[in-house]
Amino acid sequence: MAKEMVKEVKIDEAMMARGSNYAAKQARIDKDEAELAALMASQKGVETPEEVEEESEVPKAPKEAKEPVADVPEDDGSEEEDGEKLTREEKSFKKRYGDLRRHMAEKEKEWKEKLEAAKSDTSVRPPKSDEDIEAWASKHPDVAAIVETIAEKKAAERFADANERFKELDDAKYEATRTRA
Repeated sequence: MAKEMVKEVKIDEAMMARGSNYAAKQARIDKDEAELAALMASQKGVETPEEVEEESEVPKAPKEAKEPVADVPEDDGSEEEDGEKLTREEKSFKKRYGDLRRHMAEKEKEWKEKLEAAKSDTSVRPPKSDEDIEAWASKHPDVAAIVETIAEKKAAERFADANERFKELDDAKYEATRTRA
């Protein structure tokens, strides 16, 4: 079955037009085929000479992830819990996946706690009495200063309008007084 898939891949890639990166694509294909053969051999329990060399070498640079997620067999419970039947690659994948799941569970728990704290936080209620306003202003002085500045600007705008009206009324009253005299 794997050979059929390899043949299909070769046929599909042969149909593609050769571009400027044909050599790189061909090298990647050869590498993938060798990796597939090694994985198939490891599933059968046969070590290939390439795997023996890989295990004996000290890694010089980080390699690309070689575990295809779709090719990992599902755990049907037939393997032992201590992982004696798992390959080195499967053990590594299992450990990394477990670590990732544990980390995500911790982060999810942390975010849920923050969300619940935010929902239950009732300190944002607007103050109603003068004492509440004073207490809130002393608790949040930076926000209180901003609110006060905004209130002063609005009050100044309104007083400017009122002052103009009073000036008009004073002028009208002066004219009326003058015409009567």
